Amino acid sequence: MNRYALIFCGVIFLLLTALLTGCKCDDPTNPECPNYCVDETNPECPNYNPCWDQTPVSADFRIIENGSFATTKVLDTVYFDTVRASNLIFEVLDEKPGQTYTWQIGAGVYDTPRVSLNFAQAPKFVPIEIKLMVQGTPNTNCFPEDTGTDTMVRKVVFTDKHRWIADYHGFLNGNPEDTITLKIYPGDPFLVTQMYNFKRGCEDVLNQSAITYRKLRFVGTSACDYPNGILTWDPDKTGDRNKVRCEYTLDRRNEQPNIVKYIFEGRML
Repeated sequence: MNRYALIFCGVIFLLLTALLTGCKCDDPTNPECPNYCVDETNPECPNYNPCWDQTPVSADFRIIENGSFATTKVLDTVYFDTVRASNLIFEVLDEKPGQTYTWQIGAGVYDTPRVSLNFAQAPKFVPIEIKLMVQGTPNTNCFPEDTGTDTMVRKVVFTDKHRWIADYHGFLNGNPEDTITLKIYPGDPFLVTQMYNFKRGCEDVLNQSAITYRKLRFVGTSACDYPNGILTWDPDKTGDRNKVRCEYTLDRRNEQPNIVKYIFEGRML
């Protein structure tokens, strides 16, 4: 190979090397590069945040109203302060190993992350204070103001009032044109509760099987194809107690399909 051929090959090699080097892209912050990464949960990304899944010591807790009866379960998180069921469950929201918990509920003191109590003898319309104190290891790397202790106080008020005796006007299965008025009212002369129009035009006995302040679990009889479901007041938890949602089924045992599902959305009249 003569000298000119060697020079030519050398130039081609340099051009190819420069071209390949110039096309290489390994900048993880550049969206055009194959290794682009902006996931703060990924340790391999430049913007990785080591605190993304960390939390400070917190005494935040929830109260669950347990209106279950026998095998019928109705549980509902308490978003306001009024409850009707006598059984309440108190749960820490951010349980961590090594933390200590001290509940002060009325006159009782408890030291577990979950407490279940019966308030059958609690006075009605008298606020009961629930205080939770939590101690743990502070995470000052992620939360400089974390002291390792936190306290939360809430109150509950028991009521024996109910609001399900009413008329409810709305529509079925998301169709505003399919309007209907459901009714729940006292029956005579046996003081039983009646329900009407859960099967259109049909009156039935409402058997209350479980209840919380916001939810009524009910079943009917064969007279109206066994209506069975849950009526919920304030379904969006906004404080609008006149808004209702009822999910129920009818069991048409001699027809097909035998189980028909309904979703009623409406308001208390």
